[in-house]
Amino acid sequence: MPQRKRSCPECGGVLYSRKRAVDGTKVLLTEAQALEGEAQDALVTLAAEGAGNAELDGLVGSLHVTLDRMPTADEVVCQYLTRSAAKHAELCNWGLYRNARFNLAESYARRRSYEEALRLFLEVSLIDLNGPRNRGTKDPAALRRIPPFEPHAGSLASGVLSRTIDVITELKFSRDELQRLFESVASAMTTVTNLPRPTSAAWQELSAALADGWS
Repeated sequence: MPQRKRSCPECGGVLYSRKRAVDGTKVLLTEAQALEGEAQDALVTLAAEGAGNAELDGLVGSLHVTLDRMPTADEVVCQYLTRSAAKHAELCNWGLYRNARFNLAESYARRRSYEEALRLFLEVSLIDLNGPRNRGTKDPAALRRIPPFEPHAGSLASGVLSRTIDVITELKFSRDELQRLFESVASAMTTVTNLPRPTSAAWQELSAALADGWS
């Protein structure tokens, strides 16, 4: 049994080796089956981290009506993360918002929706550079006392940088193209919240951090 993947001797398609969660037996899966299995794992993780069964069941039901078919696990994951991010933004829980957006980027990358994934990875790095905090309120007086961002505490995550480089490589983006996309992402974020760090300064630090792994 191959450890990772091999070509099907009959159709030439790619087969992936995975362990079944039920009994640990290795099986060969098509790419679509492997991706759906990864999405199922992501759903299990969401449930373990606090997503209620009733909420997930409700999402499945609403997507079933919208799509006129049963949704895939990945579609449920994406919808859940999108809604979670919106709730976190409403309460100025920007650290939690950042985490939801990163997981959503991973979901897009898994489906090879690379441009959507790249926008989200850039958004996550932009937020990281501004030092996101979880405040749990939008009360202006409270936020003046304890701001939702602390740029002096901002930093870039190596895991996000490596995933960003992976997607840039897939898209074959130039530095100018990436800068324009980053500035577009920063402009969109301005409509959501006032990030304290100037976009130009954030881009300078991010592009320097990406330079080592991005040829």
